[in-house]
Amino acid sequence: MNITNEELMGIIIRLITSITGTIGFSLMFKVPRKRLFWAALGGLTTSAVYELTAVLGGDPMLSAFMSSLFMALYSEFFARILHAPAVIFLFPCAIPIVPGRGLYYTIYYTLFYNQEKLLFYAKPTLSIALGIAVGVSFASIIVSVLMHISKRFHEKKQCE
Repeated sequence: MNITNEELMGIIIRLITSITGTIGFSLMFKVPRKRLFWAALGGLTTSAVYELTAVLGGDPMLSAFMSSLFMALYSEFFARILHAPAVIFLFPCAIPIVPGRGLYYTIYYTLFYNQEKLLFYAKPTLSIALGIAVGVSFASIIVSVLMHISKRFHEKKQCE
């Protein structure tokens, strides 16, 4: 787990740009100003989870899974705490982990029939997309189970 100064600077730059990108997309998605800080914090922490997982040896798919799992749970938590829809936090928080460059080149080489470069970009891009999808789905299951348990607990408490 030895990180060179160049790698550390790269991580710091990616974390800073994750905040600015999250704020930009939050404004574009018309996130209410009083929720903007929490959306930006979510983008930063989601990106930090991705970077931490990668530094600890996780491949891009695992990093995407862990960060999207965190992102979805973060969004659900703050949606309940701040009485807002989860999507207000979910979409902006997802921006730092979306494989934009890979998606662009995958589509580009699909259109121009360059199979070798298409496969070069498509494999990691699709694995990251799969990691994000599975992470969000898994978080949804966790939240659903917790809500069910909470509902049962409150029903049982009311019967007593």
